[in-house]
Amino acid sequence: MSMRRRGFPPIVLGLFLAACAGGGGDPVPPAVTVSAARAQVMPGMGHGAAYFTVHNAGPQDDRLLAVETPAARVAELHESLEQDGVMRMVAHPDGLPLPAGGDLVLAPGGKHVMLIDPQLPAGARSLPLTLRFERAGELAVDAELMGMGGS
Repeated sequence: MSMRRRGFPPIVLGLFLAACAGGGGDPVPPAVTVSAARAQVMPGMGHGAAYFTVHNAGPQDDRLLAVETPAARVAELHESLEQDGVMRMVAHPDGLPLPAGGDLVLAPGGKHVMLIDPQLPAGARSLPLTLRFERAGELAVDAELMGMGGS
C-alpha cells in the first residue's frame, strides 16, 4: 500500500508562508517617514511650534492622530487659517489626514504642532517628539531647534 501525500509538507509550507509575510530576507522599509523636523520656541512667550514633513509611501491613507513631547506641557495639532482677512488658529483634535503615496506638510503659517508651556533644558539643540499615527503606530523624531529668526 502506497502512502503518497498530497500538498507540501508542513515545514515547507510554513517556510513559504513566513517568506511571503516578510519573515525572511530583507526588512520591509517603513511606509511612513519624517523629514525636515524642526521646532521654534519663543523664550518668555509660553509657546512654540514644531514643523516637519511626513511622507506615506504605503498603499493606504493614514492619519496623524497626535504628537507628544516631554519638553512641553501640551502639544496640539493646529492650523493657521485666514478667514475674512483675519488670521486665526484652528485646533485639529481628531488629527490630520496623510494620503497614501502623499505628504503631510507642517510649516510656518499652516499646519503645525503648537507647543504650550515648553520646558527645554539649558543648551538643548533638539526637541524630542513622538508622532502617533492611526495605522503606522508611533514614530520618534528629534526636531532641530531653530533660532528666533527661523535659522
